[in-house]
Amino acid sequence: MAHPIHKRGRYSAAFKQEVALEALKGTKTIQQIASDHGISADLVQDWKRQAKEHLAEGFKRKRKTREAELQTRIARLERLLGKRDFELDWLTKKSRELGL
Repeated sequence: MAHPIHKRGRYSAAFKQEVALEALKGTKTIQQIASDHGISADLVQDWKRQAKEHLAEGFKRKRKTREAELQTRIARLERLLGKRDFELDWLTKKSRELGL
């Protein structure tokens, strides 16, 4: 099977993804996958490991994104609360001045 190679003999991301997904499925041994694609078993193992790491990172980013959204919302609500406190203080002061 021919595999796409980029400059300097590097494999394309699509090819790495294909091999890594095949390895993650576990339907074939690492050696069988390597033989089918004409690459070393160590390379297949490395790509499988990298795929697992990237999957974990993907889930972490979503959580961090959610946390960032919540922090932004909290900051906005704190500003709004501060504005309301200022307005309440001002209105209280003015009502006292007017004798209300």
